[in-house]
Amino acid sequence: MVLDDNAQTVLADLGAGNTKETWAWFEQMHESVSEEGIRFLAIGLVTNASSTTSAILDLYKLGGENKARPVERGRMKAERATAGELPEYENPPVTEVVCGVLFKTLENFRLPHFGLLWKLIEKEYPACQEVAPLLPIIEGYGTDEEQQQQLQVAFGDIPLPRIWFLDAKGTGILQLQRDRLLHNWKKNKATDAYPRYPVVIRQFKEQTALFEKFLKQHNLGAIEPLQYEMTYVNHIPKGEGWNDLTELGSVFRGHQWQRQKGDFLPPIEHVSSRSAS
Repeated sequence: MVLDDNAQTVLADLGAGNTKETWAWFEQMHESVSEEGIRFLAIGLVTNASSTTSAILDLYKLGGENKARPVERGRMKAERATAGELPEYENPPVTEVVCGVLFKTLENFRLPHFGLLWKLIEKEYPACQEVAPLLPIIEGYGTDEEQQQQLQVAFGDIPLPRIWFLDAKGTGILQLQRDRLLHNWKKNKATDAYPRYPVVIRQFKEQTALFEKFLKQHNLGAIEPLQYEMTYVNHIPKGEGWNDLTELGSVFRGHQWQRQKGDFLPPIEHVSSRSAS
């Protein structure tokens, strides 16, 4: 029930017989609307009607099915994802996401241009930090000799620094150097919620478009992409979906470890894995 077009509160009267439908709607909608700042308050009235008792039992049953640990709940949603859809995790273990583009060096981009750009974004990114530049290494399957040539070229130039522009919350970072632009979402506090891929990639595209406009206005050339990058950092602590490294397959489907009877090797102590596509 909406009493006014400008109302900040919406009252929804859901009958006792609509428990399952209400729960399904909440599970589907809550995450997306909560990102817009919408909050929910549930008020229940218990009467002697049979429908009330039925609703309480339904809520108890539905609540029990959703008490699984975060990793297990995420796995269940991933299994329900249909072909062509990305899995949706209720409590993803993401601590950092980086979207970036490596491009041909902007030879006319000088140190003062960092300051000019900061003037445009200072309200959104009120702090900055100078760090060492990243080497322009393009991932591929070339020979060791080719990789060595890339490093020699990188070290042969006198590089400008890489600048971090940081937002007030400490969760958003725009990284810039003469041949690279990166946008980070980084978990700063335990209460920081991952805003999801669509938000992160949209912010990256917006910052890239702003930088391209800046380059055009100052006649500094244009971005000529060499490589796009996407990095996820996930922390899955012991006790959340796994307790021993032999259970690695319960978190990463592509990694299975099965001990055979009579194995003389001790349990796994350390695992390192690298994947590329």
